[in-house]
Amino acid sequence: MKKTLQISKLLFFLIFFTIVLKSCSKEEADIVPDTYLNVSINIINYPIGIGQSIELDNIQAGVPNLGYDNNGIIIYRDDQNSFLAFDRTCTYHIDESISVNVTDGIFAVCPLCNSLYQLYFSGYPTEEGPATHPLKQYKTEFNPNTMDLFIFNY
Repeated sequence: MKKTLQISKLLFFLIFFTIVLKSCSKEEADIVPDTYLNVSINIINYPIGIGQSIELDNIQAGVPNLGYDNNGIIIYRDDQNSFLAFDRTCTYHIDESISVNVTDGIFAVCPLCNSLYQLYFSGYPTEEGPATHPLKQYKTEFNPNTMDLFIFNY
């Protein structure tokens, strides 16, 4: 009976300790803080070829703020009807609010730390720079009939 009680206490302690450790870990999604995003653009006005991307700011999108700290977003065309959208905030310089810039249509680079992000690979960084977290990705929906692209995070 005493041995069963000791085993139960030990098991309880291990489970409690595991839960405490898990609750302290930081998720990748929390690297760049959430900001409200709900915008639509017509791809006819912003032609993007497959495997290419564009930078979009709040003035082009016709909204007061776009992306974290108004850094803007990147839209990458994955295939005919599939688009990826990323926040332009460098995941290594969040406090400085540095915007990455598109290079060669498939990469984004931070002008401060030279972290290179692969847009075609969900915004993950390469080993060429200090960033270890991918760019914050937003949800997209594309209507091929109207050529409207919806970008949002809710």
